[in-house]
Amino acid sequence: MTQIPHLLLAFLILTAAPLGAAQQEQKAAPEFDSQGVGWGPWWVLGPFDHEVGATSVVPDHKPEKEFRKMKAGKPWKGLEQDYRGKGKAEIVWTRFGPEKRHEPDIGMINLVATVPPVAGVDKWNENAVAYLYREVHALRPVEVDIMFGSDDGVRAWVNGELKLSRNAARGVSVRDERLKLRLEEGVNHLVFKINNGGGAWGFQMARYAHIKQERINTAIDKGVDWLLKRQLIDGSWGEEHGRYRNGMTALAVYTLLKSGVPARHPAILEALAFMAESPTTMTYSAGCHLMALEALRDEEYLPWMEEILGDLLSWQNRQGVWGYPTGHPDLSCTQFAALGLRAAAQAGLEIPDRVWVDLADGTLAYQLKRERVDTPNALEEAYGNKLSVAGFSYRDVHPMSARGSMTTAGIATLAICLEQLGDRCPGNLRSQMERQIEYGMNWMIVHWSVSSNPGLNHWHHYYLYGLERVGAMLDTEQVGPREWYWDGAEFLCNQQVSQGINLGAWPDPYGRTESATCFALLFLRRATQAAFTDPHGSAAKKVAKSDVKAAPVQVAAMAASPASFWVNRVDLDALGNRQIVGVDYFGRSPGGDWKLLASREAPAEPNPRERFAGRYTFIAAGTYEIHAVAYLDDDSEIKTGVASITVEEATEAGIRSYPQDAAKNLMPSGQPEVQVSSGGGPRNLIDNKMVTGWTCAGNDATPTIEFDLQRPVTADKLLFTHARTRPIQQNNNPRVTKVRVWIDREDPIDVAIDPDYRTKSVMRLPEATSIRKLKIQILEATGGEVGKAALGFSEIELQGPRKRRGRR
Repeated sequence: MTQIPHLLLAFLILTAAPLGAAQQEQKAAPEFDSQGVGWGPWWVLGPFDHEVGATSVVPDHKPEKEFRKMKAGKPWKGLEQDYRGKGKAEIVWTRFGPEKRHEPDIGMINLVATVPPVAGVDKWNENAVAYLYREVHALRPVEVDIMFGSDDGVRAWVNGELKLSRNAARGVSVRDERLKLRLEEGVNHLVFKINNGGGAWGFQMARYAHIKQERINTAIDKGVDWLLKRQLIDGSWGEEHGRYRNGMTALAVYTLLKSGVPARHPAILEALAFMAESPTTMTYSAGCHLMALEALRDEEYLPWMEEILGDLLSWQNRQGVWGYPTGHPDLSCTQFAALGLRAAAQAGLEIPDRVWVDLADGTLAYQLKRERVDTPNALEEAYGNKLSVAGFSYRDVHPMSARGSMTTAGIATLAICLEQLGDRCPGNLRSQMERQIEYGMNWMIVHWSVSSNPGLNHWHHYYLYGLERVGAMLDTEQVGPREWYWDGAEFLCNQQVSQGINLGAWPDPYGRTESATCFALLFLRRATQAAFTDPHGSAAKKVAKSDVKAAPVQVAAMAASPASFWVNRVDLDALGNRQIVGVDYFGRSPGGDWKLLASREAPAEPNPRERFAGRYTFIAAGTYEIHAVAYLDDDSEIKTGVASITVEEATEAGIRSYPQDAAKNLMPSGQPEVQVSSGGGPRNLIDNKMVTGWTCAGNDATPTIEFDLQRPVTADKLLFTHARTRPIQQNNNPRVTKVRVWIDREDPIDVAIDPDYRTKSVMRLPEATSIRKLKIQILEATGGEVGKAALGFSEIELQGPRKRRGRR
């Protein structure tokens, strides 16, 4: 057969039938790309009344009857039709955009600006529908892979056939939908329907392609830089500090380690020192803490992990799941517990099979009843007309609707149970989990999105991290036809903050920017690992223990940053009916003076496994002797023998001591009333949190703070911490350089304040003094003037001689 030249074929395509007025505007031959595809101009029709707004893309409107008449290879005469739209106004198809374009993407189409407004109709773009039409010319039969996004929902027709229908309340993200266009030779017809509830209204289409790895790498670098600059002077990250003291800091450490920050980086070491100062008491925090310690890949942290693991296991309820740990359990807490347990198992710690079996049974209770639903139009060929779907809910009692974040949590948790049980998994439970995972994945296919958390309008980045866990645990690159990583990576790279103080962060409408940035980085780095290590055996060689014959209680210690100490063995016969109610740990360089390192009280609920674990960060390398004093409930005490450890590496003393300061701060115990000359939040000065603080009003000429302690405290040091201690806050940061201090009725003392935002200033008293009243006036500043700048402090602390129980 004689081949028809491409230009002649193109001419024949465009002149094969008589043209109406609208078609005359399409007469110019399109440019053809390397696939032999040419894209015609866009046409828009609307607005139509759509009472359901963003809720649904149905019901149908009158133009949709005309779409059935579209045939490949033949012109469509529907562009000649006129309709009655909003306010009964006459509306017609209107062309916009460039005439010639051999790429499908012309950028984001702002429908508020593109759809002709209706005269006399207020808020014409609310509860509305518009249609977009485009001819696509092909020199030969060909398949073109496109992606598109809409605000809000969307329907797509190709040559008169409905190929996709999606209900969604969302913004435009070009990777939200993917469709393979099977084009016939000649002219083809492409139509989109976009509904809108109100506000922004738009659409974008592009040829499907992976985002370049260079963009992902740049986004990761910027995110890590921002996260490091958010660290506070005490080594912590401040989000949700009040409820989850160690949680955000542990998540940040895990994220930084997974993003390539070295384990000996000062930010990591300072954060570990901060977490060491207070037990991890919440399920979310414990899961993140275990993941962070496992990511260090150092057996020196195994004792710490064992302590947290013991708490976490004790919090599992009879249904096999977790609460906060108190209160009603939920799937969110449960999946963080599962992630922590997996981290402990990866580190070589033993977890009974019963824990995993109970966890699997409990997780299945959060899955909603299986439903048979229509398969999305574009997937019918691969999946048939119906899919069995079952998403997961946040609660198992009176469950809410399924959510994307909870469905990914449920799938990943079940996958973890299958992984950990292996061949030991009961056969009926294995088959049930595999079947329910399939139903959950089908739910994800039907409700696919990377631009929102399906079923919920927040916790978006948490959901994306859930997608990463699912992909890694199931070892799959796809959720149905969608390449989850590449879709999510492009969305995240486009969403990252590109300017201002939060450059490199990922925004969260509820202020959870630190955790959102962590979840985004963990997604981009594909952080979930399947590799296992077993350093547990080698760790035993590095544990130092006191002589078991020296006392009925044996102390053990391990050098790390921080170092760990614990009660390793108790001679129950020697103790009789007596119980240990507290332990103090002391340390010294050989021949030096003993110093109290850590104190631990017995838990409120008796625990036979309690080891009274303590930690301390040494500020210099060297050999240290450790012993403990155990206090019994009959007021007697037992002094252990000595264990010797060698600290091979330590960090700078000034910075490294700050995480320990909260435990030494006497100010809160004095129950002070606080008055300030101006500004809000005066009690932030005494809450032991560096994330909060007080600043005066900018026009306050004599900024003053007064503390009236209800209970006097004996102190020999007064500490001042600048109001803004994050590196990211140092652009235009006025700082105090001099204050005047009155203690009770003594004469005032002027004190110089170090202007370095990372340094605490210490006023040392001549001797330990009982303090009831304290007054501080700001006199001088740098980076601003008193009376013209918001000056203040994060914390005002009192420290003094530490009271010790018993003898050493």
